[in-house]
Amino acid sequence: MHQRIVDLRLVVIPGAGRTATVGEPEKERCLMDNKTFTAYHEAGHAVAAYRLGVDGFDISVVVKDDALGHVLCEDFHCTVYNAGANEYAHDIIILFAGYAAEKQLCPNATPDGSCSDDEKARHLLSIVNESEEELRGQAAELIRDNWLSVEAVASTLMRYKQLSWEELETIIDAGDDGDDWEAAFQRLREAMRQFKNEGGCGMRKIIDPNGNYNCR
Repeated sequence: MHQRIVDLRLVVIPGAGRTATVGEPEKERCLMDNKTFTAYHEAGHAVAAYRLGVDGFDISVVVKDDALGHVLCEDFHCTVYNAGANEYAHDIIILFAGYAAEKQLCPNATPDGSCSDDEKARHLLSIVNESEEELRGQAAELIRDNWLSVEAVASTLMRYKQLSWEELETIIDAGDDGDDWEAAFQRLREAMRQFKNEGGCGMRKIIDPNGNYNCR
């Protein structure tokens, strides 16, 4: 598969509010801060990428430069021009999934932080033979169908700020299997701590089927 590197960032827009009204003005409002929206935005990207077969990426809500958070994918087609149209369509869905997660969380959320995603998506839309409306719809459907995974990833991000690929995979897979994803996540973190204390190699690491924690 082609090697691709794209930073899916939620960009800071000075003065842009992240609060959105749900329903009529005098009724309930989504009074959520930037951190909550950012966590769900990045979780949307991450879960969509995972479901569409992208792997080996990390996710963060640590503020850096002009970004509130990012998913760094090393297998993404935005910078490769000989990838297939279906791969590009998947990339567009992943780009749209950040805002789709915000909309699922708060239906009247505005796309204040998605301008970078939209810019990349517009470039790819010029290559594929599919409409923006159709792909946004697919992104929204993917997020709805995987909302429990999005919530699990977002809540963990809000607590720990950064997740490795192994941590993300553990959360989603445990939820898919009907297991306690929080317990599975803590077991993984404990294994990571033990491995580090024993002089682990510092490279990307993974627990194999036998429960051993090894360098990849």
